[in-house]
Amino acid sequence: MQPFVDVPPPYPPVEEVLPHAPPMVLLDEIEQVGATTARARLTLRSDSMFVSGGKVPAAVALEYIAQTIGVMLGTQARYVGARVTGGFVVGVPNLDLHAEHFAVGDTLVVAVEHVWGEAELWKFRGQVLRNGTCLAEGDVSILRLPPDPADLPPGASNETP
Repeated sequence: MQPFVDVPPPYPPVEEVLPHAPPMVLLDEIEQVGATTARARLTLRSDSMFVSGGKVPAAVALEYIAQTIGVMLGTQARYVGARVTGGFVVGVPNLDLHAEHFAVGDTLVVAVEHVWGEAELWKFRGQVLRNGTCLAEGDVSILRLPPDPADLPPGASNETP
């Protein structure tokens, strides 16, 4: 397995490294992708997914964290020339919600840290912050789909970065 690296900016649009299609792309911008961490940002608008009555249930934090993990892994893959692949959330051993909802107008920063794992099974710790205050935090385990060897550049291995 190739180790993760600090990926220098500028970062690609979220849509290019996250295996989702609108309207399920919930993040607006990648702020940082490092060897063990990533950070993304979103601003809730009245037409944002999951908004009802000007609010988004705090449980949606799980999807924000999962998408930031996807952004980290997708950006790392793209940086080394591998195809961006998808994955599945397979476990959420804990998710602490410190707010009942997020509101239209909120700008949220989502931070994730790689805790352990390589190849297919990974664990991350994530936080959703508003103005530096933690509104949600938890651990997320994912099963990552490996890239098809036919999609890799010549001479590359099918081990995921």
